[in-house]
Amino acid sequence: MRPFSRLPRPVLWLEVVGILLLIAAFLVLQRFFPLPPNFNASSLARGLVFASVALMLPAAATIVWRTLRSWLPGRKN
Repeated sequence: MRPFSRLPRPVLWLEVVGILLLIAAFLVLQRFFPLPPNFNASSLARGLVFASVALMLPAAATIVWRTLRSWLPGRKN
């Protein structure tokens, strides 16, 4: 299997931004970020988690696609 560094650069950047959003969601839940009084921390963290998963899906799809292509008979990579 190809190393992760062989992923397209935009996909890698989406993965990095998704990881950063997951870290931000954790920090929001732990109340490290001061939020305005009308913000709900759990709703904001939930939105950050959904956004991070959406940003990480292209990398997962690329890895799955390459794995399936390598398993198909008659394909030489």
